[in-house]
Amino acid sequence: MSNKSIYTYTEEEFINLTYEERENLILRMTKLARKNTFRYQYFNKILDEFDNGVYDDLEKIKELHKKLFDKSVHLQKSPNPKEPTLTNNRNKEDDVFKRYKRFVKRQSIFIILLMLPIALSFSAAIASESYDFWPNFIGYFLLIWSLTSLLFAILLQILFLPSNIARARRHPRKWTIIFLNLCGPIGGIPWIIAMVLALEELQKNTLL
Repeated sequence: MSNKSIYTYTEEEFINLTYEERENLILRMTKLARKNTFRYQYFNKILDEFDNGVYDDLEKIKELHKKLFDKSVHLQKSPNPKEPTLTNNRNKEDDVFKRYKRFVKRQSIFIILLMLPIALSFSAAIASESYDFWPNFIGYFLLIWSLTSLLFAILLQILFLPSNIARARRHPRKWTIIFLNLCGPIGGIPWIIAMVLALEELQKNTLL
């Protein structure tokens, strides 16, 4: 991918790219566009939609290819230069925080769903030893589900804090940070290195 011009991908070639390759392609297009221009805001908006999973199926990927490579779509200027279609005054820190919250929300939902069958099995086992099964089962289930979900959600957020920060900041070395994050427990040397890298000052031309 690195030896190919970013503007020469056919629809078939674009479809065959991996998720990460498509994301990096959009990132490169955004970085090449001049900041505070219509093209920059246009590509940045597409990147946000991509992160939100808008372009997951085949038809959406074809639509994404058209948005990126059809000059009649993305090379057009804003209808009114004084009033661009896309806002030029977006706050980068707000965007990073919104992406971070989105990652936290998804991971928390995953933990809640993961704890559901565990809470059901433990509650059934405990309640089966009592006379009033259903009242006890419901009470134990709600207690175990809420406590385990809360505990593991907090642990997960602490464990993957470096990775979430790097992804939210669209860090150029995010895959290195994620790898380091997975190599060690909370407070371990790899985790600390990953956190330092995730929080490092990014270059001015790095897209936030």
